[in-house]
Amino acid sequence: MKKEERKKVEVQPCPHGCPWSHQPKHWHYRKNKDCVFCKKIKDRSVTFSENGLACYFQPLNPVVAGHLLVIPTYHASDVSDSVSAQEAIKLVALLTNQYENCNIITSKGSDATQTVFHLHFHIIPRIKGDGLKLPWTDQILKDKK
Repeated sequence: MKKEERKKVEVQPCPHGCPWSHQPKHWHYRKNKDCVFCKKIKDRSVTFSENGLACYFQPLNPVVAGHLLVIPTYHASDVSDSVSAQEAIKLVALLTNQYENCNIITSKGSDATQTVFHLHFHIIPRIKGDGLKLPWTDQILKDKK
């Protein structure tokens, strides 16, 4: 078939109203109906990355102005899902360009303070003297050996 004779194939939009077309790792195939972050994605109360595989939003209780949460759009419980982590980290890198100083924080497991089991990264803008302390700032290592 000659190049001119080829039919143009249009990408079909997602039937669920998402801003991207269906892909093998589309979030609809990996979602958790009980996950608060999956519900935010479904309700479209987030800002999507250009490729639609990650998104961000302001947390319910931001610790400073500009505090954001970045999540993959398909459900992954923590950072050990490398595909999810890669997509979210790409968006984290893009968003942190606007800050001279910031913390990027994620947790894996309840003993590491993870309370929502959908991979998420906190971006916390920092300025000198803001008074915000990380959880371990004033702690002394118990067993210095």
